[in-house]
Amino acid sequence: MTAVNWPVVLQVQGKPVDAQIIERQYRLLARKRHPDAGGSNEAMTELNLAKESALKWVAEQIQRQQQAEAAKVAASQAEAVYHQIYAQQMQAMANAYQQQWANMAQGLGGLGNMNAAQSTCQQAANPEPREEKRKTKWQRVKEIFRGAR
Repeated sequence: MTAVNWPVVLQVQGKPVDAQIIERQYRLLARKRHPDAGGSNEAMTELNLAKESALKWVAEQIQRQQQAEAAKVAASQAEAVYHQIYAQQMQAMANAYQQQWANMAQGLGGLGNMNAAQSTCQQAANPEPREEKRKTKWQRVKEIFRGAR
């Protein structure tokens, strides 16, 4: 099969083409080039080759366009996933910083709590004197003899 300059043969050079335009131009030119209409076998063979080449070219263009659209869809999906992952990472970092801040605040505010805990321990170690301790020694002796105890 020899290479055919199909845009020139189909007379569509410089024009946008699709399968319908190619078919229309083929039918129009076939009426003139067909051997039964006064054309030659060589001219009709050239027209047939031009039509085949043009339709292959259109199919390749459609396939490339579909691949490009699929790549765009895949890229937009990948970008959406990237943004989702990025948002999750930022949220995780924000949560970690909030936790660190809460720990620091608790540690700083916890000094007051530590002082309260320390005073509670001191009170447990040194309890306030009971009423018995407040009584004098002689009052306790009297109670012992009276049997109050």
